[in-house]
Amino acid sequence: MQKLTIGFNFFGGHDTSLFAIFEDDFYALSQERVSRIKHDAIFPIDAIKEMIRYKKIDTAKIKELQIGVATLSFEKRIFNKYSYEMSTMLRALLKEKNKRLYIKEFTKRKEELKSSKTAFVKTFLLKSDGYRYLGYKIFGKKMSLKEIVKSHLLEIFPNAKIDMSFYEHHLCHAYSAYFSCDFNNCAVFTIDGEGDGAFSKIYEVKNGEFTKIAESKNIFVKNMQMYDFADGGYASLGNIYSIFTHLLGFTPNADEGKVEALAAFGKRENFLYNDLIKSITIDKENLCMKIAPEILNKIFEKKYLNKIFETLTKEDIAAAVQRFSEDVIIKYLIEVKKRTKRANLAISGGVGANVIINKKIYERVFENIFITPAMGDEGIAQGAA
Repeated sequence: MQKLTIGFNFFGGHDTSLFAIFEDDFYALSQERVSRIKHDAIFPIDAIKEMIRYKKIDTAKIKELQIGVATLSFEKRIFNKYSYEMSTMLRALLKEKNKRLYIKEFTKRKEELKSSKTAFVKTFLLKSDGYRYLGYKIFGKKMSLKEIVKSHLLEIFPNAKIDMSFYEHHLCHAYSAYFSCDFNNCAVFTIDGEGDGAFSKIYEVKNGEFTKIAESKNIFVKNMQMYDFADGGYASLGNIYSIFTHLLGFTPNADEGKVEALAAFGKRENFLYNDLIKSITIDKENLCMKIAPEILNKIFEKKYLNKIFETLTKEDIAAAVQRFSEDVIIKYLIEVKKRTKRANLAISGGVGANVIINKKIYERVFENIFITPAMGDEGIAQGAA
């Protein structure tokens, strides 16, 4: 074998993965399966090496690498040359001896480094690897993502010519959904936190030909800016859900399913639901979900958030957020069904993991639905390949 095609998702904040195409089959792997850190975001060198071991690949014989990267805007992004090395070093520095490092502890300890001088000194100034980490961070050369990725790949595939292409985020989601399902003709609905400036897109697909017919764009909301994990203030339905996941004491971009479950024990008839439902409206003419930033600014003011947690139970908060998400999506997809006149819908994107929403889509809107198993960002590697 001299040529290898691999689709990647990496440096996107969560769910690093690869999808490789071989002559007679394919191989897919999330980095978290190897590192054992849930929703791992590190460059997937461990996953590449595991693929090489499993598929018994002679890396010296690979002469050509076709690489697809699953977010278009990453082509212009600049990173520290030692981003991967810094990530592995930080994990080693924060890991307790003889204990596995899990996402909750890892996230907590990283936050402590920002707020505690003691934690900073203990981690970086009392250990030799800590000094190395700071040296990389301060003096590391800035390089394009393409250059950094190529340098890592050449260490593994030393004789390969590398051709790297970048593809639109939601189109990769849509490809992974359509080419995994049995529908020949269908609508494809992608929905997540953010990707290349949008949080949702609608495609019509016939015999493998994709036509984008609508998109819903992220809008900046000042009072959401502090939540780095939710794209630093660029609002969407998915990011609203993730922020409330965090506010309820869970891990965002990981524990949204716990909020969905908690909602079953609460009552959604409250002022939070009444305000949330006004924050995203359906623009029928342009077939999009439209963010109302002034309403979200009000909701995420400290005073309003304090009122929520002083007057509502966690169950009722979860119920309001879940029902708001259901109602917006169902209203939107009713309009999509009218426009596309399709009976079949394929779904991808992180919000597609919400089984209650999916159940209501099937019961109330589309006759047949398919949710791609790797609906989160781990699945866009498939679309990029």
